[in-house]
Amino acid sequence: MTTRTIYVVLTATRTWLSRTIQLVTRDRYNHVSIALDPLLHEMYSFGRRHENNPFIGGFTQESRTSSIFQQAYCAIYSCVLSQERYIQLRKRLRDMKAHSTQYQYHFLGLFALWCGYKWERENTYFCSHFIATLFQEMQLELPCNEPFFMRPNDFACLPYATCVYEGPFEHYVKSNLPVHT
Repeated sequence: MTTRTIYVVLTATRTWLSRTIQLVTRDRYNHVSIALDPLLHEMYSFGRRHENNPFIGGFTQESRTSSIFQQAYCAIYSCVLSQERYIQLRKRLRDMKAHSTQYQYHFLGLFALWCGYKWERENTYFCSHFIATLFQEMQLELPCNEPFFMRPNDFACLPYATCVYEGPFEHYVKSNLPVHT
C-alpha cells in the first residue's frame, strides 16, 4: 500500500487577532494549516487573504515566508495517509483554490464557537473548522465528532499525528529539517 505524508501546522502568531484568540481560549496555538510537503511550500488554511488586513479572510494558500509566520511559534505534525486519501485531499484543495473567492472566513462562527454554539454557513470556515472538515471528508478520526468545535490544539491529540518539530517557525523553515516519517 502506497502512503503519502501531510503536515498539520499549529501556530501561535503575534498578531492582535491571534493574541485575542489566545486570551479567550488560553490555548497555546491559535491557528492551524495543512501542508502537502515537509518544507511547507504548499500550505493551506482559512485566514487572511491580505497580510495587512485581518478582516478580509477566506480560503488561502499561505506563504511560509509571510511576516506573520516569521514571528510565530509552531508545532508541526506529520500524518500518513493512503495514496487514495492523499489524492482526495489534493483534489479538494485544488478545487477550492480554483474557486477561492467563493469561500469566506467565518468570523461570526468563531464567536459562536467561543459561546459554545454551532453556527455553520455554506462555504464559510475558520481555520480549525476547515482542517477538521477536510479530515472528516477523508474519514479520519477526530477527537470531536463535530468539525465545527475543533480548536487548533485539538489536532495535537490526533492518534495518527506525530510531532516532528516544535519551536520558532522561522527556525524550521530556515533549517530545512529533514522530516522522518
